[in-house]
Amino acid sequence: MELEGSYLVVWVPHEAVAVLLGFQPAEGEPVGPWAFAGRVHGESPIGVWLAVDTMLTPGEEELSQEDQPIYLLRWEWIMRARLFIEPPRQIPRIGFLPPE
Repeated sequence: MELEGSYLVVWVPHEAVAVLLGFQPAEGEPVGPWAFAGRVHGESPIGVWLAVDTMLTPGEEELSQEDQPIYLLRWEWIMRARLFIEPPRQIPRIGFLPPE
């Protein structure tokens, strides 16, 4: 399947976010998967290049990325993915939410 040019939303574990963004959640902040949403710029044997325009934190805070940084998201980090023709109005939830 050709992904380049498609709009992709992927969920990655917080450990991957620590590697990608270089920080750990502050004490008391929710820990869990983050969603990265953006346009696919290419694929490589180890992952997908994604121009990220929005991130969704475990606390469901949407973080806009005005400069749309391009991240290499490793295949083994991707827990769930959803492919779109056009960007969705909001990042949809996929899967089960942990009990509160």
